[in-house]
Amino acid sequence: MKQRGKYQNLEVRLLKDIIAATWLKNNDYFNSEYKLSRKYGVTRMTVRKALAGMENTGVIYKLPQRGIFINNAANAGLRLEQIKNNGIQAFIKTRKETVRVFSLFKMPEDDFRAGYESAVYFALKQACDEAGCDLTISSGSTIEDVLKVGSIMEFQRDGLIWIAPPAEAEKAMIKLSEKGIKVIVMGGRFKDRRINFVDSDNIGGMFKAVGYLAGLGHKKIAFLGAGFKYPNTMDRLEGYKRALGKNKLTFDQALVLNYTTEGYEGYAARVSHMASPPTAVVTINQHIAVDFIAKAGKAGLKVPEDVSIIGYDDAPYLAHLRVPLTTMRQPIEKMALLAVQKMLDLRNGNIKGPVRINRLKQELIIRNSARNCKSPSRVKCPLNRQIDSIFHG
Repeated sequence: MKQRGKYQNLEVRLLKDIIAATWLKNNDYFNSEYKLSRKYGVTRMTVRKALAGMENTGVIYKLPQRGIFINNAANAGLRLEQIKNNGIQAFIKTRKETVRVFSLFKMPEDDFRAGYESAVYFALKQACDEAGCDLTISSGSTIEDVLKVGSIMEFQRDGLIWIAPPAEAEKAMIKLSEKGIKVIVMGGRFKDRRINFVDSDNIGGMFKAVGYLAGLGHKKIAFLGAGFKYPNTMDRLEGYKRALGKNKLTFDQALVLNYTTEGYEGYAARVSHMASPPTAVVTINQHIAVDFIAKAGKAGLKVPEDVSIIGYDDAPYLAHLRVPLTTMRQPIEKMALLAVQKMLDLRNGNIKGPVRINRLKQELIIRNSARNCKSPSRVKCPLNRQIDSIFHG
């Protein structure tokens, strides 16, 4: 039989003491790590691991600079009764940790068109299954909603993985960390070193996409963005600019669009006045790419004969479009696994942080939506008069 470690033995002793001390009430001060280590003759690391397990089950909570307290959650008494009735060792053996996830967009379980959102959900679920923990997902429409998802005590016990937050969420995340809540961003990087994150290389990914188009002979490439308040969007824009410079192509602000507000009509209006319109576009997500292809087709433009396009993220259905989409694929499964593992490590005191991972490689998936402008065997890239006739009749 596998023996319990020192911290598990200490957890048993602490739980017994809490149960025996019937005078302890909700929110009563319990003790400090230092005093517990002296009282029980163990290291502070052993104390920290034992307390982490007790936090995960709602028995106690910790407040920075103040100490350790008996939990005031509504179910704290029930948990203590459960420990008494079932036995402490059985309670520890059957306990499962919980990873809490929050996002400002819905994370559908079975919508194949959702792409990134659905992939994130399944990747996190798989990562939690492998780690032996439960997954709880909540969503909201504003940054303030993150504080309404659950009580502060729940966050302090479970930690929080925040999916692709906007840049203005930085203050909220710092505020959470100051309350002793472990927060990891999945899909976004932030400059403040108090913020933990796991992300892929968005600068390098877009650099690769634009470089690929430049290698096919495209001299003018548009950038179709959305939500320029998001770190990932800004990183991809930076990769776009760097790739243009690397390939000796001129950056033109007029070719950078907020597709969410301008849409295809805004793109058409811009390029119709250009003496030399773009022969290719890159997008910051797959939804923009699919919408662009559909509306360009209605306007008389063919992909890739008249305009090439590279999307971002890779839902399975993108390979089965009328024109299979060339796109950048993120290592979502690896990102989710690292986010869950690092959250558990931070929460259990195995690492101190900060966790700052943003070099995970993205993969260019080449299909049929981008063509070679240099090949004499292919149809030439669109002439100015062709574009002009499409937008001006």
